Amino acid sequence: MSALALVLAAIGGLGVEHRLVHGGFSDPGAPSSRAARLVAEHFPSADDDLVLLLRGADPVDSPATASSAPP
Repeated sequence: MSALALVLAAIGGLGVEHRLVHGGFSDPGAPSSRAARLVAEHFPSADDDLVLLLRGADPVDSPATASSAPP
């Protein structure tokens, strides 16, 4: 009985791939969407595979922050 159901489901599914949507939903209000917009705006030629948000006690241009970065 389950074999018959499998065959019927396979037949019923033929030809539906052109009606399926590829990809997912992107929420424009999500932090990741905002980050993607900011990267595209400020770094138009950048490839935004990875975006890091770092927070620290010192400003980004302070000597303490600069000395903690890898060479």
